[in-house]
Amino acid sequence: MVEGFFSSLFWLFNLKCDAVEPKRVSDFIQNPRFKTSDPQNKNQEFKPIRIEEINLLGVNLLHCLFERWSRLCEQLWKCNLFLWGLKSLIRRQAARVASVGKEDPFAHEQQQLSDLLTAILTPPVHDRESVDALNACAPPGASEAEKGELDFSPLLRAFYWRALELSEKEEREGRPIEKDDACLTASYRKRRGNIIEWGLLIDPLACFAAAGAIERAERKAFAPADATNDAFCLFEDVIRADGEETRHFLLWSLRGLFMSLQNPKVARQVEKGKTKETEKILQKVYAMYSVANDNSLLSRFVGALILRFRSVLSTTQKQKNRASVTKHHAIDTTPNLSDFQTALVEWLRIDRQTDQPLKVLSQIPICALCSFLEEEEAKALACVRSEERDREKVGVSRSFLGNRLVEKGVRGSRDENSTENTNSEVSFSAELNKDPERDLLLKSRKERKATQLPLCDYCGGESAKAKHCRGCKLAVYCSRECQKSHWKRGSEFAERAKRRGLGPFPTSVPHKLSCPLLQQRVLPNLLSTAFVIDLPIPPSTLKKSTEAEGGDVSVQAKGRDASPSSRPSSSACPPHLPLSPSVSVHPQSIRIPLGEVAN
Repeated sequence: MVEGFFSSLFWLFNLKCDAVEPKRVSDFIQNPRFKTSDPQNKNQEFKPIRIEEINLLGVNLLHCLFERWSRLCEQLWKCNLFLWGLKSLIRRQAARVASVGKEDPFAHEQQQLSDLLTAILTPPVHDRESVDALNACAPPGASEAEKGELDFSPLLRAFYWRALELSEKEEREGRPIEKDDACLTASYRKRRGNIIEWGLLIDPLACFAAAGAIERAERKAFAPADATNDAFCLFEDVIRADGEETRHFLLWSLRGLFMSLQNPKVARQVEKGKTKETEKILQKVYAMYSVANDNSLLSRFVGALILRFRSVLSTTQKQKNRASVTKHHAIDTTPNLSDFQTALVEWLRIDRQTDQPLKVLSQIPICALCSFLEEEEAKALACVRSEERDREKVGVSRSFLGNRLVEKGVRGSRDENSTENTNSEVSFSAELNKDPERDLLLKSRKERKATQLPLCDYCGGESAKAKHCRGCKLAVYCSRECQKSHWKRGSEFAERAKRRGLGPFPTSVPHKLSCPLLQQRVLPNLLSTAFVIDLPIPPSTLKKSTEAEGGDVSVQAKGRDASPSSRPSSSACPPHLPLSPSVSVHPQSIRIPLGEVAN
């Protein structure tokens, strides 16, 4: 609530080299307050590096606020300054990784980004609509690239590099060995540590991605030729890591397996593996498949991969033992298959009109399994939408698509004289869910408000009728009584502050005092429609300029919307949020603002 702090924080967070006039950047860099003894001060490369360090200062300040002030997060998800700053930060980090590669001297910035994303997610106030708004956020006149959704594929690979560094550092410093891991060799423990560190870093990314974006990012993160070495290392970590197989560890391993096998060279190496190696891989994959969501692309890929491995092993065994065809077919009808695997086998049997559906899978390269499944899903969807359809094939199509199939319209009879071989149910509105895994991970706004009731800032109780403070929007009360009780604490606090002073440490301020300050110094930035914010003018400079000119000083931003100052004029605030009177330690005249429904 310090005057100018919040606008300065946004300026630090949003500052970009290409969004600020060179003269202003030069003046800022030459300011003695920001000079160091670093010889880069005299180098042209100093400017972009310094700007990025300023951004990271804003990141660290936001991180602290999220940890201590979770209510702020809800309002920030509606703030253009925050959304555009966050989107730009993620995009810059991803672009830097793609251009610089593994030997990045500023790799620690990726850790700070991961920490910030984790802190943002701590209060559960985000939803699908908020994440979609983040990916669609762009200022007027933005390029098509800036309007596009976030691409996390470079960060997925960069976080693996960071995980290897963290795991190695812990190994050097003597990582505490769990009881279950005591019998493992150092190599197995290190591989397990690599997966755990990487999983913790990549987990938050899925909560900031548009529908289907994480699936696309995971498919191409390790697929390029220059990522082959990393893909091999990741695959070895997944297969050879050992120890307690918790659900989180298995899910991280599943994602690592999926991403590494998108690399053609890794996939071919696995396809050429000997029988014993394939059996070992299959055993690990079974454990991962047991915890996967049936509707996700990862799960369906691994389900198809298991069928492919079993088909190859069955063929190998047949060649060795010259087994009968009947024995070979027994693999297709084993009761150990999941619902998806059974539906896939049945779909291939009917669509291809073959008695050996697994043979179709065995001919598909592992790195092409995702594309193969997408093609089969498109064919099954077309079958569901078709007017003239075979009843058996439509039923198999629905089973194969599972919960990925979304039918918004009401299915009805198209032809009263339909034959027995035609399914009378017609559904032209059928479509595929773009990202069923994200639907499980992120709730819609309606679902979130129905299940996550806000907590009262005074009594801590949950209430569906809780209301926001109409003045600052940053306090919530379950009743008028709680609001009055919290408000009246101001007199006692004011007397104590007058006698002893507030001291150097943060103090819990009664809402009677904090509400006017929040309205004047925080809320205007949260409600601003601007996407950038100008360099704040220090109060001392503003005072001198005012005295010299004999009037007010207004800061104009060339070529873009100027953000509100830390103490806005009455016209800068919405009509329903009038400016509060000057704040003192005895604000007895301030009225309690009426509440608005918080949920």
